Amino acid sequence: MDLVLLIVGIFVIIVSIITGYSLGEFHLFLYRVSSGTIVAMIFFALSKIISNQEEIKYYLRIENNSNTKVIPTEMKKCSKCNKEYDKYQTSCPYCGNRE
Repeated sequence: MDLVLLIVGIFVIIVSIITGYSLGEFHLFLYRVSSGTIVAMIFFALSKIISNQEEIKYYLRIENNSNTKVIPTEMKKCSKCNKEYDKYQTSCPYCGNRE
């Protein structure tokens, strides 16, 4: 999709140069080329945004895959609320009881 937007942006610049040249007057040529360049810059920016989003999705997939590996931990039971929590924690995350 981002490649299509780049091609459309280049096409808009080329068409604006051709139509500006065919108008015959220099100020109309400048107007047509500048407006075509602005529209093309919008297409280029959209292309860059889509490219960045695809890169972000790629890195999120990698991170998500690395986070799915679960390391089994030993659990212990709180003497106050009887809920289980990781034995390496210094206090119960549910009631705050320190053991």
